[in-house]
Amino acid sequence: MEKFNYKVDMSDELKKEKENLCRYLLNEPSVQEFLQIFELPEMFVYENTYLLKDYVKRKKKCDVCVGLEYCQQEVKGHLLSLKPAGIDVEKVLVPCRYKTSFENAIAHKTYFTLNDMSEQQMQYRLEDIDLDIENDNYVLIYQALFKDIFSKSQDPKDAKGFFLCGEPGVGKTYLACCYINEVARTGKYCAFVHVPTLIANLKSIMYDNVAFRKTIHSLKNANVLVLDDIGGESASTWTRDDILLPLLNDRMEKNKKTLFTSNCNFEEIEEFYRLKSRAINDAVGAKRLVERMKALADEKVLKGINRRTKNNPNY
Repeated sequence: MEKFNYKVDMSDELKKEKENLCRYLLNEPSVQEFLQIFELPEMFVYENTYLLKDYVKRKKKCDVCVGLEYCQQEVKGHLLSLKPAGIDVEKVLVPCRYKTSFENAIAHKTYFTLNDMSEQQMQYRLEDIDLDIENDNYVLIYQALFKDIFSKSQDPKDAKGFFLCGEPGVGKTYLACCYINEVARTGKYCAFVHVPTLIANLKSIMYDNVAFRKTIHSLKNANVLVLDDIGGESASTWTRDDILLPLLNDRMEKNKKTLFTSNCNFEEIEEFYRLKSRAINDAVGAKRLVERMKALADEKVLKGINRRTKNNPNY
């Protein structure tokens, strides 16, 4: 390569440094590819030396990246793209393949009116579950959930939801996430709420009438609602009679599908909502609530090991 004809005063040291950098960049495959795509002369490298240096540096990080969680770019999941624009160069940050894949995996998030799932949980899918390592009980519940989503023969008004109960860690929430993600991908508006978190949030906004009513409205009108870990909240008459009972009653009357997860079965959760009281009104209040749960969902007891301690791939 011939020496460049520098148009600005530079020290010999800087000239040598820049010339060496230009030689390095011209030997870089990514720079050669860039020059070929846009049919640019080698002088372009001299005119944009440090910009191309940054471009190569960032691209090398992407070349060795193995996943979005390991991204080393300044803007996570984005790489620098260059495009000549007259005498200037346009710099654009574009999503990398991992970022694009991630965004595609959670594109259904637009169908959630309320969502307490993490980004990882939003990527759970029924098709990713390896049924070969599961027991018969798990497989039967999986099949019931799958059929509920994809069967075209059922009447939506007659189809009940599910009350997934069982010991902590057996995979109830995982299945609920898979289920609601698949439903959202069909274009139905959904809501997924962790009940203890929901109750805490409602308490914090109970004097904000607009926010409170908006939350309740979303819960009542979602096509499909998941109430995760019901019975895990601090029970009170306010929670039971002013929040859950009107919500479930409204969804029952509108034939809105509801899925619950709980560490308690129907009998145990009725006892939970008695509030450890022998008062008649507490017993009746608990029974009224659970009767609506039974009207909305069929009890499915999930059995198995605690997946949180066994490093199970289906968790």
